[in-house]
Amino acid sequence: MKLHEKIYYCRKKAGYSQEEMAEKLGVSRQAVSKWETGEALPELAKFGAIAKLFNVTTDWLLCDDDSEPEAKETEQNESAPRVADEISDGVMSIIAKMWRAYGWLMGVIMMIGGAGTFLVAAVGTVAFVNMGKTAENMFDMFDGGFGYGGYADVVGGMTSTVSGVPVIGMIIGALIFVAGLVFFIIHRRKYGKK
Repeated sequence: MKLHEKIYYCRKKAGYSQEEMAEKLGVSRQAVSKWETGEALPELAKFGAIAKLFNVTTDWLLCDDDSEPEAKETEQNESAPRVADEISDGVMSIIAKMWRAYGWLMGVIMMIGGAGTFLVAAVGTVAFVNMGKTAENMFDMFDGGFGYGGYADVVGGMTSTVSGVPVIGMIIGALIFVAGLVFFIIHRRKYGKK
């Protein structure tokens, strides 16, 4: 068999159409047709891809003899990688479908988390401010007339510094909420029902 006959033989044996073979090799259907009729030869770089696709050696492809194709020794079972590729493609397809259908939930979760963070930080801010006022009042009773710079001023300064921490938490919570809302809107516009 000549090269063009071997390409045709391998394609038919594998059950590929010319379009399928062309797609797998990254060429046009017309190129495959010309290879099979002997009008043109594959580029040198395509010989390895053709041999790999049909699980034959390049030596067998290039040698003009009538022997059966020699399976590559390096690949014992070509069906195992194909099955793995098909499973991988199937899993990725399912993930993509799930993302299109339910990806907006990520935005909702972000909004809930941001709102929760904001509320906890707001409660913390109120608690710190009230705690600071209570502490100032307590130390005012025991100040003993030390005047400016006494215990009350020290505690008041500490609580105002510490109360800034929950305010930062409120800002972060609000930012997370807004990011979740933006994500939700963008996802619904892109994948929502038209």
